[in-house]
Amino acid sequence: MGFDLGQAFTFAFDDSKWRPRLFFLLLLSFIPGMNLIAWSGYSLSTARAIAMQEESKLPLWEDWSDILVRGLLSIVATLLYFLPAIVISGCFWIMELALGDRAQGSFIAVRFCANGIAIVYMLITSLLLNAAHARFAQTDQFNFSYLNLASRITDLRQHTSRLLTLTVFQWIVMALIIGVLFVGVVLFIVAINFMVRLGIVVTILLIPVLLLLLLLVAAVVSLAYLALGYALGAFAVQLPVNLPANKDRDAGAGTEMTTGGIRTNPKRAPAR
Repeated sequence: MGFDLGQAFTFAFDDSKWRPRLFFLLLLSFIPGMNLIAWSGYSLSTARAIAMQEESKLPLWEDWSDILVRGLLSIVATLLYFLPAIVISGCFWIMELALGDRAQGSFIAVRFCANGIAIVYMLITSLLLNAAHARFAQTDQFNFSYLNLASRITDLRQHTSRLLTLTVFQWIVMALIIGVLFVGVVLFIVAINFMVRLGIVVTILLIPVLLLLLLLVAAVVSLAYLALGYALGAFAVQLPVNLPANKDRDAGAGTEMTTGGIRTNPKRAPAR
């Protein structure tokens, strides 16, 4: 795919203004719900900066609304892409709970096949979703990037090896994120247990340790999302821009969903 693995985790520090930009990202990391939107949005905005070959790869927080809307839209798109697999697995899980000990024989075989289909679907969907993320970083257009499945299948056919590399890298980074979060939660629970059992002195001593632990977890997860953005941007910059001809744009009545909302294409004056 053409990106330096080490650079993906260190490129942010090459920016002379990385401190204020990453500091604000760290602050948002401590707000449940908002942190996922901020991480996703800043990752996509970083990918867009790289795809557009801008001088600074770290987005400005003056554009915070665009950053957060990108993050929200990418999360919604991810849920839409994986919704069929989630529904199938959820239905079989509910049926298994309802049947209890009667869930055996043919039902188990059908559930096994359904889970296998769901796994294959999720693997293929991960490739398509990364192609869609790359197009969204490149064009900033939700409809074209995520809802034009025919174009995303074409992207997958034309750039299979690059998308495989990007997806494997994404899985590795996501495993790192999950591992860091898991270790952080375990250590937090252990520390709370010590605080409850050993009294006020230990509590006072452990509070700075807990704060440092939370800061470290937030920093690692933030850098991991930046690495994902770097890899996505490195892929997007190699994609040819192939926006379809917008008939509505020529006719004068088109609309397109962007990070700034709904953009209306003004009607052109007739040629003289």
